[in-house]
Amino acid sequence: MTAAYLLLGSNIGDRGRYLAKARQAIGHWAKTKVRRWSKIMETKPFGVTAQRLFLNQAIEIETNLAPVPLLIWAKKTEIEIGRRHYRRWGPREIDIDIMLYGCRIIRRPFFAVPHPALKSRLYALGPMAELCPRKIHPATGRTISEIWRKASHDN
Repeated sequence: MTAAYLLLGSNIGDRGRYLAKARQAIGHWAKTKVRRWSKIMETKPFGVTAQRLFLNQAIEIETNLAPVPLLIWAKKTEIEIGRRHYRRWGPREIDIDIMLYGCRIIRRPFFAVPHPALKSRLYALGPMAELCPRKIHPATGRTISEIWRKASHDN
């Protein structure tokens, strides 16, 4: 089993309900167990800032799924919960992103792990720092809490 960390986000409709539906669905993914999750945090949107605040939550899972099948489960779950695509960085019913997958570094045109947002965006770093502050970011060698403190100071 590999430890992986997911980030949930929602800023349309009943945001808390969308996060709850995602947590429940993730608990039913093949070869995957939910271990724990962060508290829900309200965060500012990134990119398109003229939109409602997001609710974000980090989830720790253990999985025997390889990274790409895990991504497929995440995107399938988003669709099942009701995600519609509006525009990049725009509003969304639910977003499920893979932040970390073990100690792996993966760079593909459609998929990157660690997630690029994890190094600088407070909406990702806040929940991750609460859930796994001592976890090492494999691309930087620094802990999530160290990265979060620096990003918080810079913003």
